[in-house]
Amino acid sequence: MALKKRQQLAECNTLYNRIQALHTQYNADIKRLTFIVEGEVHKNDLPANEKCPFCDGEITEHHEHSYVEASRAEAERIRLQLKDLSETQRDVASEQTALIGEIEKLATERSGVEELVNGELKPRIAMLKQMLADYRRAIEINNEISVIHQFETSMKVELYEVENEEESTQSQFDIKGHFDTNIRAAFDEILTRILTACKYDGFSSVYFSQKEFDVVVNGNLKDSFGKGYRAFLNTIMAIALMEYLNENGKYAPGLLIVDSPILSLKEKVNDEASDSMKAALFQYLIDNQEHGQIIIAENDIPKLDYSTANVVRFTKDVENGRYGFLNGVR
Repeated sequence: MALKKRQQLAECNTLYNRIQALHTQYNADIKRLTFIVEGEVHKNDLPANEKCPFCDGEITEHHEHSYVEASRAEAERIRLQLKDLSETQRDVASEQTALIGEIEKLATERSGVEELVNGELKPRIAMLKQMLADYRRAIEINNEISVIHQFETSMKVELYEVENEEESTQSQFDIKGHFDTNIRAAFDEILTRILTACKYDGFSSVYFSQKEFDVVVNGNLKDSFGKGYRAFLNTIMAIALMEYLNENGKYAPGLLIVDSPILSLKEKVNDEASDSMKAALFQYLIDNQEHGQIIIAENDIPKLDYSTANVVRFTKDVENGRYGFLNGVR
């Protein structure tokens, strides 16, 4: 749009310059014709030459045609044309002014658009490109995690086979022999889902060791952690076993009672589970109540929405809450 306006302005400038040149030419023609008329008028005031200044001979008088009327008519015609030309010149000048105003307006709009592009759109494009790169990287990492998970599953199967080979078969009843690969794989899947939902710090892998008959997190036995983490993992194991029995067991108890799953700060425990893990554990229990009833005894619970749970507070106060575990006992 601005380019078209500039082209129109260039055409107007060219036309204006041509009009200026023609205006100058018309003025010169008027001056020339005026000069002719004035010469004709004043010629009669000059004395006539009767003798030739060279040969001193007699000069015969010649009657010349007068150009006064023709010059006056031509001058009047040029004046009319000059008047029309002046009007045209004013129209062209007015169009020039309008075009200059439109070009300046377009330049202002262009400046605003460039400011928008440079100030907002280009940074936004750069951010989107970075997000796209991060997304691609996340896809690559997710693919790598999938491959690692498949490798981990294969390693678990081999580990289970080795552990089965190492177990003694002399006892009359071998309880561990009833935990086949399918059971442990399903149990591992439940453990992985719960630990992921509970935001376990630095979580990468988990499996149920048949040799130790306990959970192994990130390649470390539960006994290698502090008391706070062991309490947390014990709770996870109990919840996972409850869910597995509810989904696959013939006789599912449908009840789980847990004492101090997060070992609050009041108990002065070193290496305690992080606050995010504690909150995520309780949130998981609130969101997954379809596997059975869970009763938790805990000194200090995270601040969450417990509207779908039954919270009983033991206060040792007859007026507020419940005095103690046994009704009527003070």
